[in-house]
Amino acid sequence: MLTFRNTPQLADKKANFHCHTTRCKHAEGEDRAYVEAAIEAGFEILGFSDHAPYLFGGDYISPIRMDMAQLEGYFDSVEALKREYARDITIYGGLEMEFFPEYFDATLETVKQYPIDYLLLAQHFLDSEIGWRHVMRPAADGELALRTYVERISEALEREDFLYVAHPDIIHPGTDPDVYRRYMIALARLLTGKGIPIEINVAGCRSELCYPSREFISMGVECGAQFIIGVDAHAPRELLDRETYTRCARLARCAGGALICSPLLTQDPLPR
Repeated sequence: MLTFRNTPQLADKKANFHCHTTRCKHAEGEDRAYVEAAIEAGFEILGFSDHAPYLFGGDYISPIRMDMAQLEGYFDSVEALKREYARDITIYGGLEMEFFPEYFDATLETVKQYPIDYLLLAQHFLDSEIGWRHVMRPAADGELALRTYVERISEALEREDFLYVAHPDIIHPGTDPDVYRRYMIALARLLTGKGIPIEINVAGCRSELCYPSREFISMGVECGAQFIIGVDAHAPRELLDRETYTRCARLARCAGGALICSPLLTQDPLPR
């Protein structure tokens, strides 16, 4: 599967690897419309990375990810679009996937039966989704939540299956800045050491969520990380939101960080 270590030329392309489809039950628009919007926005690469289905067992049905039965149609669509738009843009088919230790191996074995190009790691929950302990919610024990979050990501990245970590700063920062720094700078060092760029997430910026975090971006710069902008598109028009994309680019540039994969590398100089 694609990683920046085994495919270093990816860093020189104008690319967005974070893009959803209606199969996740909280996005809108036809697959083709995402491709055409990406072309209009100036991307050379579009990676679809819809929320991966998960083998949770029992009768639990996730309200925020595709079902296993939709995987074949998802990859059939992506493969067809690859062929149709081959002269205009490079398309990859990926999945955004949490690391839930109890269910991960069986789920990964199943999704790898399809022509998957890459995985994004995205840890939205501390345990499994079933308990719904979302990482953006303030935790009763903020330090425990931060430690668990970073441990989950660290364990997942030992497998070297992931292109990068989507919104690594999605975790609620808690109430103690020193505790936040202790765990999150360890995460920034881990990502940098593995050659994984830090994502600055456009959707979070647009909605003014707790991410992207200026503090975490500064930690990444301190560790020598590179940065990638993930549109996290849930509608085709979001790929055309140049204003918020530019705000994300400025977050990296003003902190002294280096951007990869951005159309803004060769357009519109930004203030430092």
